Amino acid sequence: MSYDPPNTFYQTGSGDMRVSNLTPLVQINGEGGIRPDKILVNEIGLGATVDTVQSKFRLRSGTDPNSAASAVGTRFARCRAGQSLLCRVSAIIPEGVDQSFQLAGMITSENGVGFGRLNGDFGIIHYYGGIPENLVLTVTVSGAGNATVTVDGLPYLVALTAGTTEHNAFEIAGQLVPQIPSYNITSNGSTVVFQGVLPRQGGVFDYTGAGTATFELITIGQGTTLDFTPQAAWNEDTADWLNPSLGNVYDIDYQYTGFGGIRLFIQDPETCLPLLVHTIKWANSSTNLNSTDPSFRVGWLVQNTGSTVPVEVQGGSASAFLQGKIKTDSFTRGLSNTATIPTAMTSVLSIRNSYSLNGRINRIELLPILAIFSAQINQYATFAIYSRPTYDGELIWEYVDEDSSPIEFSTDQVLITGGVVLQSFALTADQTFSLQFNQSDGRDLAISRGDVIIIAAEASNATGEMQASITIEQDE
Repeated sequence: MSYDPPNTFYQTGSGDMRVSNLTPLVQINGEGGIRPDKILVNEIGLGATVDTVQSKFRLRSGTDPNSAASAVGTRFARCRAGQSLLCRVSAIIPEGVDQSFQLAGMITSENGVGFGRLNGDFGIIHYYGGIPENLVLTVTVSGAGNATVTVDGLPYLVALTAGTTEHNAFEIAGQLVPQIPSYNITSNGSTVVFQGVLPRQGGVFDYTGAGTATFELITIGQGTTLDFTPQAAWNEDTADWLNPSLGNVYDIDYQYTGFGGIRLFIQDPETCLPLLVHTIKWANSSTNLNSTDPSFRVGWLVQNTGSTVPVEVQGGSASAFLQGKIKTDSFTRGLSNTATIPTAMTSVLSIRNSYSLNGRINRIELLPILAIFSAQINQYATFAIYSRPTYDGELIWEYVDEDSSPIEFSTDQVLITGGVVLQSFALTADQTFSLQFNQSDGRDLAISRGDVIIIAAEASNATGEMQASITIEQDE
């Protein structure tokens, strides 16, 4: 073994001495089980499972030839221009089989890098260049009755009722979401947006039946390029002592300047310090970026790529850090609404982070900065902020700025039936109350893509007028 701290780990990915604090972006572990607010789980295909055992995440791919399982943090680790990311993940990566894939590290559908097994062989996996497809269905004439929406070559039946084009778009999206997991589907105004989940080119899209609607292909999908470097070919240290089937700690020092290098480390069991084992030398070697989007989730993935023999990965913890301080340079956006609210918890203002922006997957987090509430009534009013809300009714969404912001909002009133209450407080007549968020690096409230936050209120004994306003920063 060899270890050379002055020239390896104690430099940032950009070559600077690491003298500033690492800023935590994502920190997850298996203690306490799988918590939906911290861990995003996907189980696709027969027998694919994610659970916890002895405070470790355990992923099994199942017995379907195309099945997969993943467990990653809900928050994204975004690499900012001129700054690098550090990912640290612990993993047990048992023996694999042909036509299978096991990975621990930085993971999205389009780009990823980490340690794992490809067809049973252990090494470093780097995949990049993927682009999921994006399409928009625009409803131009409303209708009532059945319609057939063909998505990726498969027909799906939706039942429409009389109303506006916006109403029909809401119905189409709502009925297709549970049927088509391969696309994130949302409505906005008179449009239905289909954001592909996987990086590939889709099949035929069409609309027939009640009303009139047409598809427009915004972004053509394309697959990823995968580079695999087996352990014996590592260019810094082949770590002959390593047994991947036992628990180890892996570090990925990811430099994103578009063409930056990626350094990969394994904790030396003798020194308990990171040992540089391989460098992906990207500069002056390619015209392609080392990632089409430098935003990652961290965690673990197992997948069958033809095999029906299940493979497994276990993980103790995963984390990601920005090397340096976070400094956002985007404009803030402001939203407000006044609504007449009954004596049941009802939405005043709803905010959603779009799945896509300009036809590409959106991974910008929204950071509320300031929210102000008031009640113009001669009684008490209760306000609440809901995450992952459930509701009865129809929210028609609008863009704040379709070309430059993923923020969507709705001023419609719907009855709240459930969700996670993030804040709750009462106001007396004509009282104003304000809340501040994200005033430090802690990022205490972030809205990730697809997430919905609803500011709701209820009057104590009679219908009354309520106001809510919020200022939001885009973390980019």
